Amino acid sequence: MDEGGSGIERTGRLQVKKLTVRYSLGKTAVYRRMKALGIKPERIGNRSYVNQAQISLLDALHTFIQNKGTTAEFVFLRSQDLDASDT
Repeated sequence: MDEGGSGIERTGRLQVKKLTVRYSLGKTAVYRRMKALGIKPERIGNRSYVNQAQISLLDALHTFIQNKGTTAEFVFLRSQDLDASDT
């Protein structure tokens, strides 16, 4: 069941095909972003879903790109943040 029109179900999952509407992108672009972020959707029957953490990461990337960044820059900066938090 969709909560508040966001497409996100009560389980915290969002069907991958709804990401095209969420970001106004084609299917190939959505899958390219997921691949760059290392996101592997969960398959349930013949549908694929992303979880809340994956949605948050995709949202952050989308915002970064909207502010003139690139996917490669986002991935690099994220890896730097993760490395810094490990020390």
